[in-house]
Formats: sequence, C-alpha cells, structure tokens
Amino acid sequence: MLTYSMARSPAWRSLSGASVKVFLELRCHFNGKNNGALFLSYGDASKRLGLSRSTVKRAFDELQEKGFIRKTRQGARHCRLASTWAVTDRPMHPSEPPSNDWRRWQPTKNKTSVPIRNSDVPDGAATVPTEANCAA
Repeated sequence: MLTYSMARSPAWRSLSGASVKVFLELRCHFNGKNNGALFLSYGDASKRLGLSRSTVKRAFDELQEKGFIRKTRQGARHCRLASTWAVTDRPMHPSEPPSNDWRRWQPTKNKTSVPIRNSDVPDGAATVPTEANCAA
C-alpha cells in the first residue's frame, strides 16, 4: 500500500516512471516480515518490467538517493547472487519504526539554469495573440 504522505512527498513526485515501476515491483516482494531481505536482480527487473538493464540500474540508484530503498547486502554477479534491499516505509525489525528516509529528501535548486530566449522574437513583442489579432 502506498501511503498518502509518501505519494504527496516531493521525493515521490520527482521519481522517474522507471523508478516507480522498480519500487512497486520490489515492494511486491515484501511479505510483512522480510524487509531487508528483498531481492530483485537487475536482470529480473528488466524482464518483468520491460526496461533495459541500464534503466533498471538508474532506477535503483534514484530510489536509493531519494531514500525509498536501502541496500542491505551487495550482490555478486559472478556468483549469480542478487543484492538484497530494504524499503524504508516499512520497519526492518518489528520493534523498530520505519526510517522513512524519503521524507528528508528535498530537491536541489539548479543554480546553473538560465532563462530560454527566443532570438526570433524582439524584446517586448507579444508572444500570445490578442483578440484583435485573431479576428483577422
């Protein structure tokens, strides 16, 4: 179940579509007792979700960065051993509350952005037609 507070959070709203799909797929492995032992390999996620492996990797990275998941054990590709994960909206142990790390994520302001200017439109020119211009 996706909680209202998570769905309305800046972190959730900023997720890519691939990240949402990967989170929901990983979350489907949670049975109420196995948080921290959730596994979903990049290959399995790629097949199940119709995404490339590189897109799946970026989705896992984004989910970690924004605090939705935490890696609990590093996998080993040569041993065909998938990493294990914990979702932060559920407790790892029954006696502990969930960490909800996603609540602390905030978007960063992009200081390098510049306004886009259209060089074909002179300064002060109307960019939206007025009613008078549409009557012709």
